[in-house]
Amino acid sequence: MAGLLTEAAAGKVVNRRTISIRKMKAADDFHGCNLLFVGASEDRRLGRILEGVKGLDVLTVGEFPGFLQAGGVINFVVQDNKVKLELNIDAAARANLKISVKLIAVSHVVSVARTTGGN
Repeated sequence: MAGLLTEAAAGKVVNRRTISIRKMKAADDFHGCNLLFVGASEDRRLGRILEGVKGLDVLTVGEFPGFLQAGGVINFVVQDNKVKLELNIDAAARANLKISVKLIAVSHVVSVARTTGGN
């Protein structure tokens, strides 16, 4: 996934900011990170990774079961051979993120705070 993201972002600028893709480790400092993609290979370190972004305005995106319940914001799932989005609105609020109505409209919205206590 990192290779695809790097290729897609090459030379792209959003709001006068150049997009950069960096491979990070769970122990890294996530200050300055706006979006953090957590691949399925990191599922065992997810708690440590999410703890590292706690209190930061970081959009966390994953691709595996349990990601939203652990406190991630957006999770990609495959259903009926289509990629769909799940959205944890409670985690988004804790990260001070404003979620677009358009994104909400195409997502399966999940509220996990009541059942897990969030993060």
